[in-house]
Amino acid sequence: MKVCVKVISLCEEVHRPIKQFEMHRSCHPMFNYCENIFNQKSWERAYKDHRRKVENAKAVVDCSSPLIYNHIQLNLKKFKKETERLRFIERENRWLMERIAFSMRTHNACDFLNDYRQRW
Repeated sequence: MKVCVKVISLCEEVHRPIKQFEMHRSCHPMFNYCENIFNQKSWERAYKDHRRKVENAKAVVDCSSPLIYNHIQLNLKKFKKETERLRFIERENRWLMERIAFSMRTHNACDFLNDYRQRW
């Protein structure tokens, strides 16, 4: 147990008796001597137990992958957007196929040989 000690020398002007060692006023024990010894022993025992546990502690590194939760892995919102996008693409493809089929049935009776005047 550490005790704060202040050395006081003889001062000729004051003429007090010489006290070699005097406790600093902030270091006075809160308990009487018997309780202080009991507390000191229990604190020392607890500190020794703590130091023993610290010395015997082994380093542990968790190398496993973190847990993956199903609601995060599945991502329903992304799946819904993807199905809507595929449905839109299928609808456009069907519409284009109908237009191609119609133009092939009618043999494209368009006149590409138009006479246009040049503007410049």
